[in-house]
Amino acid sequence: FEVLWTHALHTLRRFPMVLLSAAIGTGAALYMMEKDAWEKLPALQNVLPAAILGVSLFFVLTVLAEKRQWLQWVHALAQTLGGLALVFYYFSLPDDGFSQHEAHAMRFALFFLASHSLVAFAPYAGKGELNGFWQYNKTLLLRFLTAAFYSAALFIGLAVALLAVDQLFELNVKEERYGQLFFVIGGLFNTWFFLAGAPKDFAALERERDYPKGLKVFTQYVLLPLVVIYLTILYAYEAKIILEWDWPKGWVANLVLAFSVVGILALLLLHPVQQQSENKWVLRFGKWYYVALIPLVIMLLLAIQRRISDYGITESRYFVLAMGLALAVVVVYFIASRAKNIKIIPMLLCGLAFFSAFGPWGAFTVSRKSQTYRLERLLAKNNLLRDGFATKAVQAPPKEDVDQIYSILRYLNERHGKEALQPLFKENLETLLTPSDSTKIVARHNLPRLTLELLELQLGEQTGSGYWHLEAQQETLLPVAGFETLIHLRGLGKKDSTQSFTDETKRYTFSLDKDRRSLHLIVQDTHSDTLRFELAPWISNHLHATSDAPHGRMQLPREKLALEQALSDLEAKIYFNRVNGSHENGVLKVNWLDAEVLLRRREPQQAR
Repeated sequence: FEVLWTHALHTLRRFPMVLLSAAIGTGAALYMMEKDAWEKLPALQNVLPAAILGVSLFFVLTVLAEKRQWLQWVHALAQTLGGLALVFYYFSLPDDGFSQHEAHAMRFALFFLASHSLVAFAPYAGKGELNGFWQYNKTLLLRFLTAAFYSAALFIGLAVALLAVDQLFELNVKEERYGQLFFVIGGLFNTWFFLAGAPKDFAALERERDYPKGLKVFTQYVLLPLVVIYLTILYAYEAKIILEWDWPKGWVANLVLAFSVVGILALLLLHPVQQQSENKWVLRFGKWYYVALIPLVIMLLLAIQRRISDYGITESRYFVLAMGLALAVVVVYFIASRAKNIKIIPMLLCGLAFFSAFGPWGAFTVSRKSQTYRLERLLAKNNLLRDGFATKAVQAPPKEDVDQIYSILRYLNERHGKEALQPLFKENLETLLTPSDSTKIVARHNLPRLTLELLELQLGEQTGSGYWHLEAQQETLLPVAGFETLIHLRGLGKKDSTQSFTDETKRYTFSLDKDRRSLHLIVQDTHSDTLRFELAPWISNHLHATSDAPHGRMQLPREKLALEQALSDLEAKIYFNRVNGSHENGVLKVNWLDAEVLLRRREPQQAR
């Protein structure tokens, strides 16, 4: 234990800011696991992404300081500037939480990718030291896998222990405690364990020649065969395109990228042994692999160009195009260059992710401008644009055009907010929202439908599939006056479609029907009564009344998420806290629900 404590303290002294970031992020995650925390303090969500970025940023600054032998005040200044950058990032996020805004969530993912790519090459950004660079990343990878294994084992063990205590001693441990245990182990223990094995003697790494035999076996007999399989499939598909003289499908770009990543990863893992006489085949394979990528990269760029030509640029298409161009650069470099410096890969990935995240050249600005231009063209084509502003329809446009207009309105609203739509309308779009649109989430979902109505356009019946989630606002108390029994339904439909409760004289059984479109309540005492709640049409009305399409996440006042049913001597009222479900081609079903059920027996003459 003393040795363990000594190593833990040494790690704390070496990486204080990294562990502070991990602790802050873990604390934020623990609070957000509490009931209603997201609604009470949504801005706390923003602490989590800033803290996560802080872990990788401060790690980079520490290993850079050690590798470059910075003076102590230089290291302190760098950490101060890094901390200020994180504070600036935190205040740049929206007040209602970054997770409610797709653009901010995607920008965080880009910064996350950039910061972790920076970890991979920052200490070796200069010339030479290729072996040290490879050994450094090998050490980080193996330490990460070891930390993940230990963390998983610890979590499973403690979770089972917590479950045992809960069941044996009837402590009623909340489900949230398991999630909080996961965050403590993943956020603190895993980070601390990983840091304890982070390399420090960089000179020794350059001299090291150790190569794990298991890594070679995995790469040679697992990754490389997968590369050959992917290559065969993609070349067969390319031959089909040429024979049929048809454009490649858009999703093939993702397959080419996945294949390329697997192949490049395999070559990176085999890099230290390629000069050994028994492994000269690695050099030959690498040379022909990049040559084989040329027609596939061309196919990738043609596929994404076709999608952009038809539907304009969105963030996902921007990223695929950027990755395709980056892949083309890598292919040309490793074919033409004699140096074949493997550092170029994380450097290119870091730069691409960082510069795609902001600025007029970034994914979000370019995508917004592209889709705004498409919307303006569609409006002008159908005489819905006058003096630069959208105007009411004189003649109904074709259904295909209305669907496209609606699709762009939804995209701009969800990714970029109403500010992206406002310049096209003389009316203040804020005034379209009624008092019932009492949350930002509901308002954001409503706006595309309301703007479509403003143009007097009728959206056709929506098909396809998707998911939806209704949630009650929690600030109101539950009115229980006059009722005798209160039952808490939790997660009905998650594991079992039936839940039963008993008291001294009665048994209450709740069940979702086999189609998951209605809820049945059976009350058994001296006799049996059955109440049936038709959920599907009731939920469908809410979804269409409060959202632009039957999908997404919406919050409603508690009284709007209530249903009543009565028999001659039994009355039940259900207040739904959460209802989650899906729809496919207009058919709606409930996946699970949480609710409070109020019951009372009535005299027969009180029947309504």
